[in-house]
Amino acid sequence: MRYRNAAVVLPPDLLEEVRKHHSGLLYVPPQGNEERDREILRLHENGMTSPQIAEQVHLSTRRVEQIIRSARGMRNKN
Repeated sequence: MRYRNAAVVLPPDLLEEVRKHHSGLLYVPPQGNEERDREILRLHENGMTSPQIAEQVHLSTRRVEQIIRSARGMRNKN
């Protein structure tokens, strides 16, 4: 996973607000992972476990579980 300079990715006003509350490294996730996330959810709905999915899509089990939890949270909001 690549780390990006927050000053390059964030708008200046948002960057300033972040700097008020955070010091140190700031991870900004890459954009465009919607297709990968949909694939993870499809595999999960088909009965694969998080470790199996993680191995197939080359992510950590923890990240796969975060994606699944996030999708559940989005469904509950709608």
